[in-house]
Amino acid sequence: METYSLRDDPDIYRLIFENQLDAVSVLDQNLNYAAVNPSFLQMTGFSEQEILGRNLNDLKGDDSQAPAVLKTKIPVDGVGRSFMLRKRQPGVSSDDPSITINKHYTYTAIAPILKDGEAVGTVASFKILENVRRSIEEYDRSLRQMKNQLSSLHSAHRGFRDIIGESDEIRKTIALAQKIASSAANVLLLGESGTGKEIFAQAVHNASGRARQPFVTLNCPALPETLVESELFGYEDGAFSGAAKGGKTGLFSIADSGTMFLDEIGDLAPSLQAKLLRVLEDGRFMQIGGRKPISSNVRIISATNQDIEDKIQKRLFRGDLFYRLCVVPIEIPPLRRRKEDIPILARYFLTVFSGTGRHFSGDCLAHLQDYPWPGNVRELRNTIQAMVHITDSVELRPEHLPERLFSELSADSAPPVLRVPEPSLSMSALQRRIIAAKLKEYGDGGQAKKRIAEEMGISLSTLYNKIRRYKTEVQNIAETGTERG
Repeated sequence: METYSLRDDPDIYRLIFENQLDAVSVLDQNLNYAAVNPSFLQMTGFSEQEILGRNLNDLKGDDSQAPAVLKTKIPVDGVGRSFMLRKRQPGVSSDDPSITINKHYTYTAIAPILKDGEAVGTVASFKILENVRRSIEEYDRSLRQMKNQLSSLHSAHRGFRDIIGESDEIRKTIALAQKIASSAANVLLLGESGTGKEIFAQAVHNASGRARQPFVTLNCPALPETLVESELFGYEDGAFSGAAKGGKTGLFSIADSGTMFLDEIGDLAPSLQAKLLRVLEDGRFMQIGGRKPISSNVRIISATNQDIEDKIQKRLFRGDLFYRLCVVPIEIPPLRRRKEDIPILARYFLTVFSGTGRHFSGDCLAHLQDYPWPGNVRELRNTIQAMVHITDSVELRPEHLPERLFSELSADSAPPVLRVPEPSLSMSALQRRIIAAKLKEYGDGGQAKKRIAEEMGISLSTLYNKIRRYKTEVQNIAETGTERG
């Protein structure tokens, strides 16, 4: 069967004319209607027999730009005027307003039809302004929706009120962060994993003059080097093979006038360190495949649990970038240096995960304070959540604590006579319960899993592996609340 070719169809121009969505009319040299398309007939209410051959002045109530275009041969675009046609009826004057029909305000484009340099007619297209207005309103609605989605995605929800603790260590840290929040200075948050660096970053942003602007987060080691560059700076349409059609907006553009939080900055690749330094120095950057620099007014809050100065000496991190990022360093103390906050945090997390009505025994709190907490606040949070899930006891006692809290205690810090029964659940069973509970609480989406991995102190890939490994058990717990076997 022969394939139809529109290009070879002798009626191609007629088909285009008839299928044009805009209303189109063609006038000859005498301003008589020579051709109209179906959209024009629909707009005016006329049939072809009623309008073809009729004169513009005979049918159109308002004066038109067509005579001027015919005379000057100069196109006219964007004429916003009422388009009004009248039917002439026997014995009734065409000026009688009682027979006026189909009055519209239109956006009009009129061009001369030239042949051998002479204007032999005009062609006009009409968009009804009411339809244009509806299209613009729909576009505005979509734009507002996208902005709201971006605002929700790139926003900070934590403030200084969310930092729990009353020790001198944490009070001094909060006071410094509050003092520097109102400035424009870049901040480097130093501290071990799990100390709450991202909460401090969000709190600084929300206490600054940029609080209503985006808060954009990038975990530097989470993406390969090539992807980090495209995430940070974006790329133009067709910049490389596999690039998304239309290009991609970079995080620096999204964060304009707001704050960018670069987590684990110590793992940033050397080539990207140089590009980031140029942005901080010039306030401008180039998209991948771009030709023009883009300006961006962004405050940088970065965080690391590494010794950056040691990496500088080993030539693994640029010293000039470090001093740009570290205008104000804020060290967040580890939990072992603020032991008096442990009972406060433990009770807080107990309330978060189980509500009121449950409490810790005195020796349980003492044991929590004796443990060194290498995973800091994150580890304490996960421990309390695990205890809530493995027992229904109103009072949480030492025997409800995970086994690792006893095996990792030093001989000097361990309570001398404390004996703990063997936990009723293995670590794998405990992990299954924790993962199931978190999936039930946060959902099964990508962002939810990222949050779960962060709270458990494991990588996202490790979490996915555990979910696959525990798939049957996790689904059973999530659906029934019980564990088989």
